[in-house]
Formats: sequence, structure tokens, C-alpha cells
Amino acid sequence: MSRKEVALYEEIGFWGTTAKDFRGRLSALGLKPEDELLVALNSPGGEVYDGLAIYAMVKHAPCAKRIVRIDGIAASMGSVIAMAGDEIEMGDGALMMIHDPSGACWGTADDMRELAEVLDKHKSELVSIYERRSKKSADEIGALMAAETWFTGAEAVAAGFADRVGGAVQAEARFRAQALDRSEEHTSEL
Repeated sequence: MSRKEVALYEEIGFWGTTAKDFRGRLSALGLKPEDELLVALNSPGGEVYDGLAIYAMVKHAPCAKRIVRIDGIAASMGSVIAMAGDEIEMGDGALMMIHDPSGACWGTADDMRELAEVLDKHKSELVSIYERRSKKSADEIGALMAAETWFTGAEAVAAGFADRVGGAVQAEARFRAQALDRSEEHTSEL
């Protein structure tokens, strides 16, 4: 069994890694049924649709085992992607955050009601993903999401969102500034 690694070290969606980008990275690994996939994760989250597609790609990757290692942060959709792991490890000092989905709308009252209904559906699906992993009830998870809950590694393990806290990792925080000029990057090494 060989271990193959893919990193997701940025925002999810337009400002970072799209589902199409991730599919290319995953395909390039040439996974075999006997392989172990390690997803090194350090993401503040991002767009729901790209995040759900990446979650599904990891969850259904053609390999023997999927390990997600949270090197820095798994927030918002980053935490959803983490739930695809058969095993989830939090690096020392790593954080996880879950919260309600949000969106913006311009238009009529009917347009805004429609957005609210879509957000409710997104929340229901995200609750199901967290519920399967954590074994918490849907009501408990819904309350944690509504409160925008942050977990340390130990807290994530206690809540069932991770399996263990690992040793020190070499992590690089690299997020593009959300500005019109996509070439502007901010990098800090830990």
C-alpha cells in the first residue's frame, strides 16, 4: 500500500481551488484500490457547490483509505471536506469551525425568500454530513452551526469531528486576498 498526498491549502471556489482544479490534482495521483489517500487541509472555506463536489471526490476516491490531516484550519466548507476522511487528524494548534451557510441576494422579496429556502436546504445537507461523522443529533449540530462554533483539536475529537490530534506539522497559510486583482497573495509560514 502506498500513500499518495494531495494538498488543499487555500480557499474553495473562485478565489482558490475549484472542484475542477481539485479533480485534476486527484486524477494526477493515479490512485489504485490498494492506495491510501492523504488530504492535507488548510482552508478557511469558500463556495458551497465546489466544496460539496470536493467532499464527494474525496469520499468516493478509488482507494483503500482516506485520511484528512488538518494542518492549520478547516473552517466552513473546509470542515465539510474534512468529514470525507475515514480518519481525521488535527495538527497541533489546528482549528476547525462550523457555521450556517450564508449568501447574498439582490432582487425582490420573492427572490430573497427563495434564497432563504435554498440556504435552509444547504444547512439540512451540511447537518447530515456532520451528523454521519460525529454521531451527534441533527438538533445539536444545527445549534453548533447557528452559534458558529470553533473547535481546537481536542475539542473536535471530543465532539466526534476528528479522530486524533497529531504531532507538529509544517503548515503554510496561503490565501489569496479577495480583491479584483487575483495576483495579490498573502503568505505566512508557520
